[in-house]
Amino acid sequence: MHGIGNSSIKMLTIAVLCLGWTGSRAADLEQPVLPPTPDQAAESKPAVDGINATLSLEVGIDGADVVGGTGSVTFPLGHQFGLQFDASAARFDNDIVGVVPVFRGATHLFWRDPSMGMLGVFGDYFHVDLGGGFNFFAGGIEGALYFNQITVDGFIGVEGGDTVDSGFFNRARLAYYPTEDLVFHIGHAYALEEHRLLYGGEWGFARHGGAASSMFVEGELDEGGDTSMLAGLRFYFGQREKPLIRRHREDDPAALTASSDDENYDFLVKFLLLGPSGVGDH
Repeated sequence: MHGIGNSSIKMLTIAVLCLGWTGSRAADLEQPVLPPTPDQAAESKPAVDGINATLSLEVGIDGADVVGGTGSVTFPLGHQFGLQFDASAARFDNDIVGVVPVFRGATHLFWRDPSMGMLGVFGDYFHVDLGGGFNFFAGGIEGALYFNQITVDGFIGVEGGDTVDSGFFNRARLAYYPTEDLVFHIGHAYALEEHRLLYGGEWGFARHGGAASSMFVEGELDEGGDTSMLAGLRFYFGQREKPLIRRHREDDPAALTASSDDENYDFLVKFLLLGPSGVGDH
């Protein structure tokens, strides 16, 4: 009797433990899954929200006869990284040498967290189809920080090429989004031993599904008081509908080598007006 009682108790104990464990697991399975908090959702976003592209068409509006366009395509590399390719072409009409075609290409490899910022490297190639052709290059580090309605971005690197010595250049910019589809920015650039003030804005006026359109104006003022301005249209092609601020932070980063309004076009102006000897000292 004593042995039978012990066996019964052991079996009863095992049965109770099994029932308790089964009930515990069932309770866990029935526990509702809470949706992520906004912070968790932001942290879970990938560096690039699917394959996307941007196309810009621009024209000079300060008297300079410049017409150009820039296209960018961005690909996700896993969850945290992205790869972007830029290509641009423009026509610069100069009174001295006539029409000068210009072509560019750039590659960006970057890490990004849309809730925090971006850090990456880039390389840029620039060709001026004048005479036998002139080639220039640039490369360096780029990055951005995101603070609600404010973005701080920029790059730093080295540039050089035919007829010009290699040198240091940089750009820093502060952007403010008063609304999700409107941004104003101001910044500073240094290249060819010259400082420049940058300014501009962009307004997203239409979006439907993964596509969106915007109008933009960009300008600069150099140390000598010379100005250059561009205006144009920008078309976005992405995976889903979203406002301008999210496209800038979740899709392709800004093409830091815009087709007409940057330090290499500043170099081109000096080259066309002064010749190789005039810019070789920069």
